[in-house]
Amino acid sequence: MSLKILKKYFNLSKNETYFVLSFFVFVSSLLAFTFYGPNYNQTASSIQVVIPEGASFNSVVEELHAKKIISSKFNMKAAAFLFGIERNVKAGRYDIPDGISYISLLSLLNEGVPKEQHLVTIHEGIWQTDLAELLYMEFGVEKKEFLDLCKNKEFIERMRLNTSNLEGYLLPNTYYFYKESSAEEIIEKLTSEMNKIFRDASVQRRMKELKMNKHQILTMASIIDGESNKIEEFKIISGVYHNRLKNRWNCKQIPLCNT
Repeated sequence: MSLKILKKYFNLSKNETYFVLSFFVFVSSLLAFTFYGPNYNQTASSIQVVIPEGASFNSVVEELHAKKIISSKFNMKAAAFLFGIERNVKAGRYDIPDGISYISLLSLLNEGVPKEQHLVTIHEGIWQTDLAELLYMEFGVEKKEFLDLCKNKEFIERMRLNTSNLEGYLLPNTYYFYKESSAEEIIEKLTSEMNKIFRDASVQRRMKELKMNKHQILTMASIIDGESNKIEEFKIISGVYHNRLKNRWNCKQIPLCNT
């Protein structure tokens, strides 16, 4: 905005014109410094962020602030509002470089391409050692790390599971994972999907009918799976074991009797 325009349209004196112009320069500089200035995460390296499908912009801002990618939640929200892109953040996993500005970060989340996901199928009846081999082949997850986590007491307690080993707790299915997924992320995903099954009302009712808890159900499933790899035989095997439990017969051979 020139001095002539200010004088002509706002009827300002020379001093008033200089004041208004200085004010605009100050505000513009402040906005540029605020929104285009770097945000350092104190690690001097990029930080991975996963934005789930359907995540609200506020939750994304909270995540970015918690990981010290941005220094101010207000500035992030203000920049998004001013540039009108708070509703266009795409889900995915991103590597956020150190020193990124609010505008560049919003542009990355709005237009940048997130990391691709990899499809993997975990078959029914797979044992932990075979699953460890599969995850190593597909994602480079160290087999020992995976197997150790499956019986790590602190890790299992953190997921609020009542077991000493995750055998049977990792739901077989077809999943999408990021190529850089860690053993912890994969295990948490598989156990989370298993937990969804046990939250179903019909499953809850059936558990009450059988007078069995989740750990007992999964233990029974592992025992049956160990007896045969033929799905059509599972019902017969299940019936045999349930009759034994009902009659408390040969109990020493059935771990469920004491759980």
